[in-house]
Amino acid sequence: MFRLLISNFLIIIFIHKTSFGNANQERVLNFLQSFNTLNAEFIQINNNGEVLSGKILITRPGKTRIEYNEIPLLLISDGKRFASINNKIKSITFYNLADIPVSLFLYKNFEKKDIEIIGLYEKENQIKIRIRHKKRNDESFLEIVFEKNPFLMKKWTIFQNATNKIEVLLNTLIVNEKNYVSSFDIDKEDPRPKVFRNN
Repeated sequence: MFRLLISNFLIIIFIHKTSFGNANQERVLNFLQSFNTLNAEFIQINNNGEVLSGKILITRPGKTRIEYNEIPLLLISDGKRFASINNKIKSITFYNLADIPVSLFLYKNFEKKDIEIIGLYEKENQIKIRIRHKKRNDESFLEIVFEKNPFLMKKWTIFQNATNKIEVLLNTLIVNEKNYVSSFDIDKEDPRPKVFRNN
């Protein structure tokens, strides 16, 4: 379950050779730092070939909601906690938000000095960047693909290591559309009887 959680969403790498002086690199980083909300439908391809689809909502700072169409799983953060909810068996598991690779997407004011860019590639109408947070001690990183014209984020791939990856293709992406606060209410989504809630 945790492997699925960290594989979903939504930041980060190839070889050490690019610098922050690249114009398209700055364009990408400025986008990652600028938006307030991000909503999209997605198709997720897991490392074992499994294909899932669903919808992601992000409201900064720190809030996200990821719903799947094929499985009864909800991933949700209220800005302080990150929870994985299985509605079939009515269970909930909490994780430290800082331990989720996608957490970099959830905050606007990350410092460039904290980000390691290990690859930037351009081909025709495509920009591909690989980045990670320097504070992470594992092998995980995120690859993000942008379309140049019109400038649009099309895909991200979360690498748990060089060979284990989860691809997320984004459709109908919308930025800066207002999301309802209730969409990120973990207590409202908690499937357990109230008497058993102690978080």
